[in-house]
Amino acid sequence: MHMSYNNKHLHKRQYNKWNFLFFIIFAFFTITLVVGIVKLTIQYHNRTQTLAKLRTQELENQKEKNRLLLKLKQAKTPEYIEKHARELTLAKKGETIVIGSFPTPTEAPKQVSHTQPTYRQWYNIFFNQ
Repeated sequence: MHMSYNNKHLHKRQYNKWNFLFFIIFAFFTITLVVGIVKLTIQYHNRTQTLAKLRTQELENQKEKNRLLLKLKQAKTPEYIEKHARELTLAKKGETIVIGSFPTPTEAPKQVSHTQPTYRQWYNIFFNQ
């Protein structure tokens, strides 16, 4: 009977070892699965944000393209070309360009500050010519 108790006890210990080993393996796979799911969720969220930014940028680029196409269309008109040709002082055949010249502004005379007293200045005007 003593022998059978040891066998049961030994069998129970081996059973507990297998349960523990199974639990460790199960826990490892569960943790690995959870970490994988979290990483995938984060990647999905990041890609969703990136996609939204790309769509916004695409709309902005389309607006800019439309604006530039309109500007190009305007630049091809004869009025636009003539306006800029006139700004560059270009003339049509047979026209004469007259460029007016304006005098350069002169500086106003500077005030001379006198360090002498007023009576001395009057004296110098009349007697020290």
